[in-house]
Amino acid sequence: MKETETREPESAPPTTSAPDDPGRLAHTLCERYGRHVLGLVFYGSALREGRQTDGLYDFFAVVDRYRPTLGSWLSAATNRILPPNVYYLETPVGTRVVRAKYAVISLQHLTRMVAPSCFGSYFWGRLAQPVEITWARDEEARAAIMAALEQARLTLLGKVAPLMPVSFGVEELWTRGLELSYATEFRAERRGHRAAEIARKCLDHHQAGALHAAQVLGWTISQGEDGHTAFSIAEEDRHPRRARAAWWLRRVQGRVLHVLRLAKAAFTFQGGIEYLAWKIERHSGVQAEVSERVRKHPLLFGWWTLLKLKRRGGFR
Repeated sequence: MKETETREPESAPPTTSAPDDPGRLAHTLCERYGRHVLGLVFYGSALREGRQTDGLYDFFAVVDRYRPTLGSWLSAATNRILPPNVYYLETPVGTRVVRAKYAVISLQHLTRMVAPSCFGSYFWGRLAQPVEITWARDEEARAAIMAALEQARLTLLGKVAPLMPVSFGVEELWTRGLELSYATEFRAERRGHRAAEIARKCLDHHQAGALHAAQVLGWTISQGEDGHTAFSIAEEDRHPRRARAAWWLRRVQGRVLHVLRLAKAAFTFQGGIEYLAWKIERHSGVQAEVSERVRKHPLLFGWWTLLKLKRRGGFR
């Protein structure tokens, strides 16, 4: 299931006169998968914090179909059953090596996974945050991906609003939404602190998303006591008990699926166990030693390492 081959590009890869690291990675991804790539979505901490990182860049590679893209019926099947497949990519840039992890998802599948009918928050929780379409095959593909991103924001905010007080602000809304979304996965960073930090840092993006949600979902917009925009939802749309129960179930489901995705990534993500240990240490300060046995057989022996890290407070 490991994707190591490089395929001849069948559509023009993105080119710029002086591409930055994400641009170079996008070029490499287009070379790898050719005309099957509809668009590349750049997201995560590298985008929020200035587009250059010593860690990994995060991408979604939106494709037309799984089997022609991945070249294996087994890879295609696992992507359909438990999306997405996550792969590792590195490309040389001068004396440096730029690295990324990218998730493969078809446009049709993505559209379903960000819809309000999709219970799990893996896709709409991530893609509601600041993202950038680094490259699109054509304007039709760009418009379709943009529509999916807008729907992701609507889905997240629509599922968070019933838990908010009678009147709430933009930062309050997004902090709560990110907290709930992060809680559905095992994470090294402190959820509340991280959610509040992102909500403050990306306030313009979140303001636009909240105003759009208010228009589409029928929220009332007013001016709060502090002079900032305030929102409220109709009383008949407030079902806090039902919403709390749904988010509790979402947390249980999400953590089970997170473990299954980690197991699947052992086959598709080269260096995955080292990356996981590095990320845990970066966010929590808890250092992990990866033995040669764990490195060679992460699916068999990696669980004990993860359990020890959890006991030491490496993630929650």
